[in-house]
Amino acid sequence: MNQLLICRLLVYFVVVVGLLGSAQAQDTTANPNAEVSKLPTIVELVQQMNTLVSAGDMVAADMLINKAIKDMPNRVEPLIMQARLALLQRNTAKAFSSLERAVDLGFADLGKLLEDPAFTEMQIAQGIGELLERSAAVPRFSSNPTPAIRQGNTVNISTKNLVWDANAKRFIALIDLKPNDNNAPMTSPDATGADIAYLRTLSNACGLKGVLYDNRDRTHSNFAYNLFPQITHTVYDKQLQANSFDYALGSKLTYTAITFGNSSTRYSLPNGGSLPRRSMMWHNETGRAYQNYTSDHIYVYPAGHDDYPANWAYNFSSKGNSRSDKWILRDIALILAALPCDTRNRLDAENLIAPTVQMIFRRGQLHVQSRETYLSGAAHPVLFPESVNAPKRMMDIAASMRPEDIPPMVQMKIIEEGFSETAGLAGLSEKLVTTPSAIARVWRGWSGRQVLKLTASNTVDPNGRDLTFDWRILRGDPKQVKIEANGPDATITINWQNKTILSPGDNPRNIRVDIGVFANNGVYDSTPGFISVHFPTHQKRRYIRGVYGAPQLVSIDYDAVKYNRLFDPVLYWSAPWEDQFGYDAKGNLAGWVRKSATSRTLFTATGQLPNGQKPAYTIQRNSNKPPVLKVH
Repeated sequence: MNQLLICRLLVYFVVVVGLLGSAQAQDTTANPNAEVSKLPTIVELVQQMNTLVSAGDMVAADMLINKAIKDMPNRVEPLIMQARLALLQRNTAKAFSSLERAVDLGFADLGKLLEDPAFTEMQIAQGIGELLERSAAVPRFSSNPTPAIRQGNTVNISTKNLVWDANAKRFIALIDLKPNDNNAPMTSPDATGADIAYLRTLSNACGLKGVLYDNRDRTHSNFAYNLFPQITHTVYDKQLQANSFDYALGSKLTYTAITFGNSSTRYSLPNGGSLPRRSMMWHNETGRAYQNYTSDHIYVYPAGHDDYPANWAYNFSSKGNSRSDKWILRDIALILAALPCDTRNRLDAENLIAPTVQMIFRRGQLHVQSRETYLSGAAHPVLFPESVNAPKRMMDIAASMRPEDIPPMVQMKIIEEGFSETAGLAGLSEKLVTTPSAIARVWRGWSGRQVLKLTASNTVDPNGRDLTFDWRILRGDPKQVKIEANGPDATITINWQNKTILSPGDNPRNIRVDIGVFANNGVYDSTPGFISVHFPTHQKRRYIRGVYGAPQLVSIDYDAVKYNRLFDPVLYWSAPWEDQFGYDAKGNLAGWVRKSATSRTLFTATGQLPNGQKPAYTIQRNSNKPPVLKVH
């Protein structure tokens, strides 16, 4: 496809996102096109279209748009995208038909749309004048979102309370919990348990006024908020429920209140699995997880039997299946309640509720009896077993925290790295997560050594205290990881490894390096920022010491299917061959030999065949089978 047209189409998809604001501005009761609850789905559609158009796959793009139109019959955006695709295919009649359907649904901005260079050719299309008049005549309705007000111990959320955040590409739910009017006791008189009894003895405990509980599994694993009458819990109207705003990941909405919640659900395999795994593997979700972390939102999800490609503190993952999240929810409530009011208010003002609750929980675990243990992998597993539960210790840390001592949130930035956007035979990105408090990479390339240079110099203490930094190996073979740290800056060298040092609850098949950077303000260590590297050890790789000391690849057996080697079907693939590599005297790659059951093929160092042709690779995905790499 003409690259200029591709670029223009990609630009236009950004324009479509810009038009979402006008769609939201129309009253949903008067105009069926203003279903604001569909906006996150539209944003995801735009992202998928970007991917397909970049690859020049117009057939798949057409199929995606047709499905979107079927799934969202009252939305105009898919119809506008369909019109643009039709113009690229020189089908003006189809483009006109799509735009006409959009106007019939209440699209009032056709004139503005036709000013965009991607649509100027439609300005002379037959019948466009009449269509412009029809579009201009569509009535507009002002939208004045109002906060949802707490009533009793609930807050009822509807589309009337939602404001679209164009930067975050998600909704803000306006919430007014009126904490000063909440006269409920901190704990129910009928509530029992040593932890609740201890909470009642804390004279400076702020309680839970102004705290929102958000259940996202439709009460399947509901927190016992009746034990804490000051907590307000969410209730969603039918329209939001119909669009799953109340279900699964807590990523469609942010709330103007301190929020904790859970969802004891999971996505269907192979591309889904547990909610944290999904969140780590889909780029739009990684950003939203970080937004939650910096917006005083804390969610808990069961891990089930999943392996995770990364570690982070953006949510809690409980070890176990459905309903294994409840004990962590209770601990979060106890920690929030135990905080002194001036401390909690300061944390809220600094958007440090979530990082601080994570620190208190991790430092207060039963086995974390020293600072050195806190700075080790023992305190920071990917998923938490209930055996670490020590709510009294956690409440003691919370109750003793003063506003002038609150810990900072680690903010990292990569200065230089060897991990690539296109690596390995499939040319996939190795950059899984790139956010300020969590970075994750997937080792797809052939190198035996990777170097990352990072800085945490953007980390600021909320009270202006001087900070010191500790960089620690939390997981992985320490003989294969070298950290050269200088305060907030570090150079990390990692060699390929087939084994790992495990943290409690981790799966030995999941080969991953975790490194944590801790900021200390003289009183508290922060929750660590995480750097994770995941290894595709379903590929049987053999490395030797190279000319310059770094590991040098000798061979890769890609055939995981043949030998029944398990691997993550979202991240990786299998292929029915083995590649054996050769090098010159200086250690430079000279080429490789591919051996399969039926053939032997030579490749040059640049991946070309002896005749000069370069094979293309595609991943064949089947929902019932592991993905397989095909060569063309």
